[in-house]
Amino acid sequence: MERDCIVAGMVAMTAASAHAQVRGRGPGPRSALAAWAACVALIVLLWLVLYLPGVWSPPLLDDADSVHAEAAREMMLRHDWSTLYIDGLRYLEKAPLLYWGMAASYTLFGATDWAARLPLALGVLALLLATFHMGRHHFDMPHLPWVSASAFTSTPAF
Repeated sequence: MERDCIVAGMVAMTAASAHAQVRGRGPGPRSALAAWAACVALIVLLWLVLYLPGVWSPPLLDDADSVHAEAAREMMLRHDWSTLYIDGLRYLEKAPLLYWGMAASYTLFGATDWAARLPLALGVLALLLATFHMGRHHFDMPHLPWVSASAFTSTPAF
């Protein structure tokens, strides 16, 4: 229900902007900046509601999650940011970007479950904002960036 209200508000805002452009009074730079800031704020709010609660629960129970968390923990402890280790054995099956983020998060916040998940959640936010920016930059439809980023946010498989 709330999401429908947000989408309806964004569509109404873009319709009013299009109507002002037709009448020769295009939106000024302040109103365009305000609309951009409102869209970004709504995307961040939607991300906070949908993704941030998953950072704290459930605990790392899955074998894969615990293996990845252990690799990042050993990276932090060994101060070896180029080679992954798990239980003292080299682990060269994965690219290190996720582990770098997890190890940096461990360094800042300690080796906890939520610190292991925080870099991935922030990566999702960056992807949503990049989707919004690319839609805004490459297409001449005012509502498309918001719709694409919000649809991407609410996709269950994502």
